[in-house]
Formats: sequence, C-alpha cells, structure tokens
Amino acid sequence: MTAARANTFPEASENAWIVALDTGGTFTDIVARAPDGSMHRVKIPSDGSILATLRQIDGSELEILPAAGVALPDGFLQGWAMQDPRGPSVIWQHGNRVQLQRTMERQLNGPIRFVRLHDPIDAPRLGLHIVTRTPLSEPLPPIEIRLSTTRGTNALLEGHGARVGVLVSDGLTGVIEIGDQTRDDLFARVPKRTQRIAHRVRAIPERSLADGSVDRAAGHDACAIAAASLAADDCDTIVVSLAHALSNDRE
Repeated sequence: MTAARANTFPEASENAWIVALDTGGTFTDIVARAPDGSMHRVKIPSDGSILATLRQIDGSELEILPAAGVALPDGFLQGWAMQDPRGPSVIWQHGNRVQLQRTMERQLNGPIRFVRLHDPIDAPRLGLHIVTRTPLSEPLPPIEIRLSTTRGTNALLEGHGARVGVLVSDGLTGVIEIGDQTRDDLFARVPKRTQRIAHRVRAIPERSLADGSVDRAAGHDACAIAAASLAADDCDTIVVSLAHALSNDRE
C-alpha cells in the first residue's frame, strides 16, 4: 500500500464520506470528512470493544465518558454488555447515559469496557458506524476508504499468521528460497539464511516473456492440481506470483 504524501484529503464523490483508517494491534484510528466537509475523528480498541470511564453510578444507571472523546449515537450500545464475568447487558443508552439490565458495583472514575456478545463486529466496521453515526442495524452510507494496518507487519515480525503457499512459473521455485540475497552479516563465513515467509512453493507449467507475450499457458487442470497440493500441505492461503505477469495483466 502506498501512503498518501499530502496532508489533505482528495476531492470526495458527491454525498460520500472520505475515511482514512489505520487499524493496529491495540487501537484503530479513523479520520473522516463528511459530505458537508466537516471533519470527524474516532479512536477505539482494535478488539471491537468500547472503552469508557465510569463517571457516575446510580443503581443500574451509569454515566460514562467514552475514551478518546468518542461520541456514541443514541441506542448504539443497546444489547451490548459489560466485559465482566456475567456482565449485565445494556437496556438503553442515550448519549453518555447507560441503563443496565441489573445493578452493579464499580469504582468511580475507573475503566469499563463494553463488548458485543452476539454478532461481534470488527473494529474498522465499528469505527465506520460510529464516525458516520450510523446504527449497527443499518447499512453504512457511501464511503471512500483509505486503509492501512500494522497487523500484517506485527504478524510478520512475530512469525504468526497464515501458512502461505506460493504458485510460481515453472523453473522458478527456487526464487522464494533465494530471495534478494539480503543477509544480516554480509561478510559472515557461514551465512545464516533468513526464514522464508512461504510455507510451500509449487510451480505451474506456464511462462510469459518480458514483452508480455505468452510462451506457454497453463491449463485449468494444472493450476487446480498445484493448488490442491498446497492445500494438502496445510497452506491456509495461496499467493500467485508469475514471471512477467504485470506485462499482460495476469496478476
């Protein structure tokens, strides 16, 4: 993904929101421009919960202050629950006033967290509903999204994530192993190989030339057999990377 260099939003389509969204391992940040030109910001936890401070408690009725100045539309938290063992559900919510299913005891000015027990929602979609003030039961308005994420980077650095299988052109299975020759110690007598990301690599009988002309095309059956082989080796996802594919729109 290419990051925008300018600090200004591009021109929006008529009646569309323009949203810049960054979702990380801890928080998801959203900056949005509404169709009327007004700017809005939202910051929520990336686990899809709503974090707040408990300002006042009167039996089962609470006054909360959502974290990072988040403004929740009326009724937004209805059906959510406190993230506690057997936490009470929210009956209604108007602004920062919340009515719970039952009374509870909590320390004032302490953190509280609301979670959606049924039909959980991911943080980016949750943030879009909040910033556009759209109830979760209704579809989002037209939106143009610029999305970035550090989750993929974190998974890469930590060695987590899906087991990736790669399909390459015939004769190029060693490219994944060779990589770009980057080494931690350029002059080490015994170079240490960097761990490759791909779990398995398979070739398909095809090749395009540098000018985009197809020298040999792979049939459907050959592609299906190679993909099935990767699946049999427990690959969760498959990446297709073919020689000179960008020159004839095969990727």
